[in-house]
Amino acid sequence: MSIVKANQLVREGKFKEAESMYKSLYNKTKLEMYRFGMEHSRRKQKENSSIKYNSNLNSTDAVNEKRRILFITAGLKGPTAGGGIATCFHSMVKTMGMLSTTETDVLYIAHPYYSQGTYESWKNSYKEYCNANFIVINVDNKNYGTKEMKRSHAILEYLMENEGLYDRVVFHDFMGLAYYTVLAKKFGVGLSNTKVIISGHGNHMLSNFFGKKKVDSWHTKAILFMERMSLKYADEVTSPSSFYKDWLSGNLEIDKNKIVVLPNIIYTSDSKEKIDVTFKDDTKKLLVFYGRIERLKGIDLLIEAIKKSNSKQVVHNILIAGLSTKIDGLDAKDYIAKALTSVNCEVQYKFNCQPTEVFNYIKENKGTCILPTLGENAPCIVVECILHGVPFLASDIPGIKEMVSDKYHSTYLFQTGSLLELTEKIQLETPAPTDSVLSYNMQQNELVWVDYLSQKSNQLVVLPSRIKDQKRPLISVVIPTCDRPELLEAAVESIYNQSYSNFEIIIVDDASVDSELNRSVASKYSCSYVYLSDKSYKGLACNTAVEYAKGEYICFFDDDDIAHPDMLDRYVVAFNRSDVNILSGFCEVFEHDTSYTSTSENYYSLALGGGLEVNLSINMFGKGSFIIDTQFFKEIGGYEVDESAVPMVDYRFYIKASLMGAEISIIPQAQYFYRKNSPKSLYYLSGNNRTQQFLAKASIQNILEKKLGRDIGKAVAPMIWDVSLPHYK
Repeated sequence: MSIVKANQLVREGKFKEAESMYKSLYNKTKLEMYRFGMEHSRRKQKENSSIKYNSNLNSTDAVNEKRRILFITAGLKGPTAGGGIATCFHSMVKTMGMLSTTETDVLYIAHPYYSQGTYESWKNSYKEYCNANFIVINVDNKNYGTKEMKRSHAILEYLMENEGLYDRVVFHDFMGLAYYTVLAKKFGVGLSNTKVIISGHGNHMLSNFFGKKKVDSWHTKAILFMERMSLKYADEVTSPSSFYKDWLSGNLEIDKNKIVVLPNIIYTSDSKEKIDVTFKDDTKKLLVFYGRIERLKGIDLLIEAIKKSNSKQVVHNILIAGLSTKIDGLDAKDYIAKALTSVNCEVQYKFNCQPTEVFNYIKENKGTCILPTLGENAPCIVVECILHGVPFLASDIPGIKEMVSDKYHSTYLFQTGSLLELTEKIQLETPAPTDSVLSYNMQQNELVWVDYLSQKSNQLVVLPSRIKDQKRPLISVVIPTCDRPELLEAAVESIYNQSYSNFEIIIVDDASVDSELNRSVASKYSCSYVYLSDKSYKGLACNTAVEYAKGEYICFFDDDDIAHPDMLDRYVVAFNRSDVNILSGFCEVFEHDTSYTSTSENYYSLALGGGLEVNLSINMFGKGSFIIDTQFFKEIGGYEVDESAVPMVDYRFYIKASLMGAEISIIPQAQYFYRKNSPKSLYYLSGNNRTQQFLAKASIQNILEKKLGRDIGKAVAPMIWDVSLPHYK
């Protein structure tokens, strides 16, 4: 008789036998997990007895139906040293694995992969102690994009390879790793029968606001965008506090109706291990700062409180534990040492340690944990202090106030940012908390989470992957070309062989020397052919071709690319499911000198879509092949017309369209093969890249001034002068 056997009985639906075994275990050893298992088994029996018989249900359906959940996280307790997300996801995984009948998997998506042990050791550990399957996947570093984009793409590939395996997938909001998954679902790529849940813990916008941090790179802008859009398109969002629910709704305009407030699950450990730290004079009162060592967590406030206490001849021992960061360009340890140079106190540091080790040390040395955070969601450390019986003092931010019972606020909380109040309280003795200090019952909370993540959704519908009775509009595919007939034919053939049949192809020849070769390609594939006798360049060439177009949508396609057979089909499915104006996608990049089918050397060029918040700093709109509503294209005036060979033609169009209110997005899969280093391309024909850069940037500045007004346009324009042409090796 064991907990493992009892849990197995629950997973098999043998709840009465499980209850009996949990009860026997509890009678021998009064452990809470046995009592919870007993209560859970009893409740599941009541639920089953209330199910009415359905004559249309196969008698084996209820028994054989196996549900599966996947948790996806970049931080996980065990492999990762610590952190709120790592702690919370470990607890959710353990709760579902041990207390539910749902098969539980956890995908650890750290990039690059790191852990405090081997993959096999954590695989075995999570199976034994959490009854969960521990999974890691490789992230392809060859792909073009940020680390978060690469991770988000790797996750989507895993989910698509395992389409139909999971009823639910749970992401954290930090980093926006769900972005490509929610786009895939939104645009009909797949996962229509999987509910996507974002577990809210905190995001960069919240951190930047309370930490008074500026957005200083396009990379951070990309993360902010991915986080916001992931929350917007997710099926549901969980929040550990009402404060964060209101914050998400008010600041990111997330629909309140899809946000569920569920406090974090936190497990305590029976481990007696503690960190090894020794002070010269252990009679002095111990103050411990535990967490990420940064301004947001209030490290500056603690430093000032130590100084103020010191000025009153009160001397403390200080332990700084947790995760180190950079503050004003200095390692956190050096920053603190510099700030406390003239202060009479001893400071010790302990990085990358486990929570239980820290809490055991604090209790043994009669210390107090100081949590002077300036603002965040609902920090796990507060709950951990309460459950471990560790004295603590914390800021009274709304998320923390919700976790601490009202009658204990004056004992354990101080006014956020108040140097005076913190200085006074650290000189007093703080009592060890009991479970009653926590505003909710952790054991009941676990069962609420199990119910929430186990319930079967009645909103999920399996959608067709191909167009059937949906709208099948005519698409005009516009291909501009000049003196590249062999490449042109390969491009046209890839369009001609599309699975979607309602299209026309318009080849616009921009003054080719040997135009007859292009004309013959057009004739071979029944294309319309427009010849421009004077060199017009891409903008005017495409605008001219649109005048001949009959389609509801225009798909611009470069003459050196190869379309995926389902490209047009995917575009139409996506348009039928959304109200976007412009759609692009990823492309699979291959060298001109190799075959596009040589996949071992190929890589994906990822994109974000979206508006100007990221894309004025770097072009992440998408590549030059995209589809747009024809009427909208005409309303905004089409491409910019150039009088010479000016690059960034499509980027300039995206900026113009965005300024005029275009909703721009991407389908998160490769729509075509992009030929790199193709002959006679604009970038490689000219050796004067400095001139090309200037002409392109001047054109963008002109667009900004036209659309925003001269003053605002000139004020914004300097941002775009750092955007570079692509650099290929």
